[in-house]
Amino acid sequence: MTWFPLRARGRFRVSVRLALVVLLVLGSALDVPAADAEPKLRAYLGFQGRWRVGFWTPLRVELTAGSKPLAGYVFAEVSDPDHTLGRVVAPKRIELAPGQRATVRLLVRPGRVVPVVRVGLVARPEDARPIWVQNVPSDVLVEQARQGLGVARALPTHHVLVVAVGSVELESLVRLLPKDAPTRIVVAALDDPKRLPAQWLGYEGVDHLLLALGDKQLVARFPARQAQAIDRWLHRQGRVTVVLAPGAEAAYEAGHPLRPLVLGTWNHWGGLRRSNALEEFADTSVPVALGPVFGPRRVHVALLDPGSAQVVLRQDTLPLLLRESRGFGILSCLTVDMQAEPLLKWRGRGKFWLRLLELHPLLGSESGGVSRPARFSHVGVTDLAGQLRGALEQFEEAPAVSFMVVSLLILGYLVLAGPVPYLFFRRWPQYSPWSWVVLALLLLAAAGLAHLLAAQWKAQRLLANQVDLVDVDQETATARATSYAVLYTPEMLSGQVQWRARLEPLRPSSPCRGYLSWLGHPGTALGGMASGAPATSRNDVYLFDPQQMRMRQLPLWQWSTRSFVARGFAPLEQPPLEIQMAVYRDEFPRGYLVNRSPWRWQDAWLAYQRWVIRLGEVKPGQRIDLEMDDLPRRELQNELMGREMYYDTKSRKMRSRLRPYDPQSFDVPSIVRQMFFHRATGGREYAQLWHRYQGFVDWSEHLELKQGVLVARVAPRLSQLEVNGQPLDASAVRHWSWLRIKFPLRTGSPPTTAQVP
Repeated sequence: MTWFPLRARGRFRVSVRLALVVLLVLGSALDVPAADAEPKLRAYLGFQGRWRVGFWTPLRVELTAGSKPLAGYVFAEVSDPDHTLGRVVAPKRIELAPGQRATVRLLVRPGRVVPVVRVGLVARPEDARPIWVQNVPSDVLVEQARQGLGVARALPTHHVLVVAVGSVELESLVRLLPKDAPTRIVVAALDDPKRLPAQWLGYEGVDHLLLALGDKQLVARFPARQAQAIDRWLHRQGRVTVVLAPGAEAAYEAGHPLRPLVLGTWNHWGGLRRSNALEEFADTSVPVALGPVFGPRRVHVALLDPGSAQVVLRQDTLPLLLRESRGFGILSCLTVDMQAEPLLKWRGRGKFWLRLLELHPLLGSESGGVSRPARFSHVGVTDLAGQLRGALEQFEEAPAVSFMVVSLLILGYLVLAGPVPYLFFRRWPQYSPWSWVVLALLLLAAAGLAHLLAAQWKAQRLLANQVDLVDVDQETATARATSYAVLYTPEMLSGQVQWRARLEPLRPSSPCRGYLSWLGHPGTALGGMASGAPATSRNDVYLFDPQQMRMRQLPLWQWSTRSFVARGFAPLEQPPLEIQMAVYRDEFPRGYLVNRSPWRWQDAWLAYQRWVIRLGEVKPGQRIDLEMDDLPRRELQNELMGREMYYDTKSRKMRSRLRPYDPQSFDVPSIVRQMFFHRATGGREYAQLWHRYQGFVDWSEHLELKQGVLVARVAPRLSQLEVNGQPLDASAVRHWSWLRIKFPLRTGSPPTTAQVP
């Protein structure tokens, strides 16, 4: 029996409950200032939440200070393909008063479709411990990513990312592909050009940049920094398409930021009378319902003087599409107002965009059909870059142990640790107390044998396999150095890896500038960037230092490999090739070339239009007359694909056959040659692999724009890797080096004999 009366007990319970409610309310009220004390963060990755894995991508961070001031350098850490965090630090220090907001722009390189992303603050750029750090949610919806609430899932490398600036309708292009297509076209539409990256590297993951210049205000307020970044990206690798509409004439004014990005010379606006050229270009029988030339449904056409640009599409005497090779990129200019009502309602609009942006070869056949995924021998290898990385991971001094050998060793250990002791102690039970001792000895012996075999099979020094490409644009006298390297380390290291381009023999007029980063695997294999493995992060954090082309505090694990890609750019005092070459209606070259480089060219060949000429070995200073009879030409596609004629005994006729491309081959020269002209050989239909991750290496499109290409192998290494300030021993590096030179062709009617160079 309790001493509390029943009514008193009820009142006591009510009082306790009221007190708990009051405490909860007070606690929540006290938590409000604590929440406000923490900084608030919004992170915007990519373009309207869209980005491709494995490329440098813009990251915009909006940081708002809480109740305390903030001061320091903003950094971002994202996971690479090995689940290690790579840190990029903003160059400028911020100082925020309580409640003040700042916007910081960074460039990051995520290595996973669903990466780990962290944003924080450090007192100094070299500090490892952050003042404040916050995780950014991953795998959120695209709508949430556009609001800065997290990072959306990345697009795989074989998908197409088109960034459109201005008013333009591209939904017809997106809807063109079926749902079961092996690739997708994703469009990120931006209304404000200020949201574009102000550094050229921020466009690395963009396939095509489309500028719709139909808004006078957009043209007038286009920022100069973004225009310069686009122009620099264009010269280094970019694909830019400009669509003109009424209001774009201001871009042709002298000194306008967009003037380098538009082709031709401005005259005036005209009207489109017929549309059969557009329909043939789009490969569609659906006509455009054109209205009167001077009526309300008029389709405007910019009447331009093409100048040096090539007229790709023409309607009668009107140039509708101009295209030009700019450095290592391609610039296109469409003079038709695609926002006019007849073209907006045109059912062939999607196919026209597909052809305009040169996407039809990437998606299948030339007709725009979508090819099915091929079956690959290497599970998850879907891109030429992945095949090249697999080839560079083959080391003669550190061969990979086969699965059969490992299986036999494991089976032998299980037999010795299980059935053999069981049968022995069953036969002689008096020794059973020693069973645990025997098991311990077996474990120690197995561990010692494994360590001994690993030490015997694995190399005991740093090794590297390396491919160097030096591309030179003859018109601008610019060199672009690209290196793919795989580094093998016999012991655990954590230090600095630096890349240096050896362009001194080409006499650069300024130092080579670029970046060094990891080379990801674009497939779904183990360790691939598109694999479904959950995103995790190690405790190791390394620092990107693009200005010095190095990675600091990079962990290198024992008996493992690390893959790298490096790119650098430098202007040259003069090109390494002297050439006078013209091609006329007979398509036979006329002129000469001289090797002005200090290197001996091995297995050199000259490609132009649809032809190739074998030059063989060319010594420094040697001159070659291109009209010599002993320099026969051959079709480029037949040369690359190994087409040969043979006599069929059954049909008693001469037939041709192709040399099939082997996607499982580790032959580096064969892989690199396919990367040089992937589209010219039929693309994925021939190679059975995409060429999307390092697609800027493909120069097939330049051959269609009155450009010639000279390709040659050279003996010396064109770059070097340094680990902790020490270059690798020359005997430990296996390398392949190529030199490519792009030059303009002269075409037209044959001149007189006195005018032939």
